[in-house]
Amino acid sequence: MADLTCEAPRSATSGHVPVGEGAVTEVRVEQAALDHGVVMAFARHGELLLMAYDPRDIAESAALVLLRERCALAGAVRVVHRTDV
Repeated sequence: MADLTCEAPRSATSGHVPVGEGAVTEVRVEQAALDHGVVMAFARHGELLLMAYDPRDIAESAALVLLRERCALAGAVRVVHRTDV
């Protein structure tokens, strides 16, 4: 099981705290053959995120970066691969 920790700074002009700051979000990752043009899909269930990516179109690391941007994640992320569960 791999751990990926990234930080996202708070905005200097607001008190906005990104979603997940201070908490560890678990991301369950699996490879899947997704529809044409879809490189990554995800669903949020509280602090748990389920993510599938298509390795024909995108690397896992790039899919995780895209997930972080789409979900406004901040703080620690624990990556769990389907084979680890």
